[in-house]
Amino acid sequence: DCEHNHTDTLLKIRSIAPPVLQFKEGSFDEIMSVRKDVFRVNGLEMFLFRFQCIKRGRRKWSLEYYARENNGIGQPIARLRIVLGEALQESILHNKEVKAGLLVELTCFMPAISTPLTYGKLEPCAWLYLDCNSVQQPCWCVPCEDKMMEFLVSGSGETPSPRVEVGLREDAASVLEAASLSNGSKFQPSKKRGESRRWIWANNW
Repeated sequence: DCEHNHTDTLLKIRSIAPPVLQFKEGSFDEIMSVRKDVFRVNGLEMFLFRFQCIKRGRRKWSLEYYARENNGIGQPIARLRIVLGEALQESILHNKEVKAGLLVELTCFMPAISTPLTYGKLEPCAWLYLDCNSVQQPCWCVPCEDKMMEFLVSGSGETPSPRVEVGLREDAASVLEAASLSNGSKFQPSKKRGESRRWIWANNW
């Protein structure tokens, strides 16, 4: 339906989507326990998440709610994103099989706007996924503590070498160097510009 009745789907989502969301007290206790509240969600339950927009993607719709400072008119401090449809293909729940369902992601912006600043992309600090065929009660997931782990990497069998497939042999470096010496005059302008990598083969290849 999402792909064929865009207008009807949009109107239906707007009619059932609440304009404001608020978390209960203690909702972020588990997130706060991760590395001494590294996501800085302490106090976030006091803010209202107000509906911002609906975005349509390929076989999915996403609703975005933002919590803002100054009674909802200041800069955003957190985002709640609700994805309906093929949600797993772009989420942090990596899965080869694309499934239809509902994905909710909570991202706090406080690490990027308050000192000490965190640079780069902010990952969701909590997420929830509900399969459309699931009968189990969904639960929130949060990143675990950083731990040292051991794992064994095993291959699936021998495969052709990429070097062999493109025709690179063990004497490739010497052949290229000999060619550059025999045609040295052609490389003089490049040598004057310091462009030596054009005819020198890296030894570690």
